[in-house]
Amino acid sequence: MKHIVFGLVTGSIAVMFVVMLSVFMDRNVRREELENSLAEAMETTMLAWQQERQDMDHGEWTAEKLEKTLVQYLVGQIASDSELIVEVLAADSEKGLLSARAVERFRYPVGQEGEVECTRTILADSIEPAQQNSDRQHTVRFYLSREDMEQGSTAYKQMVVMHGDSLIQPGEPRMLPENTGSFVEWRDAGDYLADFSQRVEEDLCYYAVFE
Repeated sequence: MKHIVFGLVTGSIAVMFVVMLSVFMDRNVRREELENSLAEAMETTMLAWQQERQDMDHGEWTAEKLEKTLVQYLVGQIASDSELIVEVLAADSEKGLLSARAVERFRYPVGQEGEVECTRTILADSIEPAQQNSDRQHTVRFYLSREDMEQGSTAYKQMVVMHGDSLIQPGEPRMLPENTGSFVEWRDAGDYLADFSQRVEEDLCYYAVFE
């Protein structure tokens, strides 16, 4: 009897440890993804501001337009199973200043609710010259299957990346279709293993592989 009780207690502790580890890792992935996505969206927004400022009266770029552009770029990069809240803390179209706070609310695989947040401030003058000289943007789409990609279905996630920038590797897909196994890897349109270290020079598509 003692051995049975000991085994049950040990098993329960092991299960709790695995659950806690899963929650910890998922939270870290979410936070890193949100931080990277917010940084990318803010830089892309300010680059668009710089480009149009050269072509027109920069008075056209109001604080409201800065905010809407930021949200547009950011929403496409965040997992579709999340609730995203964006609060613009400061937006100065004259100085090229943008400060924002992003909050992502989600559910862990075990059903528990979670939340991560980050805050970032950027000045147009702080963007590297190499970025300032590039005015081309590329759309990168991620699909849950090769079939979705080939049929042109709605992408699971979409990013807008400046020409020559590196791509932010997304975390594991969430809100998966029924009967989907465990996530294995991302593959590109040529069916090769995705290489996210390469610079983006054209529109790209990736699809998830499950087992």
